[in-house]
Amino acid sequence: MANIDRAAEIIEDRLARWEVTHYEPNSDYLAQALADAGLLAPDLPEPDGFCVWDMDNLVVRVDRPTRNVRLEYVDPYEGQEVHMFSDEAREVALFLLAAADYAERNQA
Repeated sequence: MANIDRAAEIIEDRLARWEVTHYEPNSDYLAQALADAGLLAPDLPEPDGFCVWDMDNLVVRVDRPTRNVRLEYVDPYEGQEVHMFSDEAREVALFLLAAADYAERNQA
């Protein structure tokens, strides 16, 4: 089931509950229901430094003049860098989020 279908199902369910209970609809309650179902995007992390996100051996940087995103794997013996455009970086981010979600669901 697509996320939009899941969201619509949750909204319909919550609205039906409000009609039965005559409870005044509450946007916070609905937003929390969507979050509980995993349908809201997580908050993005703030950079550790000037356009730098550092996660142990992985460093993500934004090159300000070119606006290119650099993904750098820092190995104590040999460093490797990957350069990409912002649209490619978004695609990689979606792949990373999908992999993390799969790993959590399947205990990989």
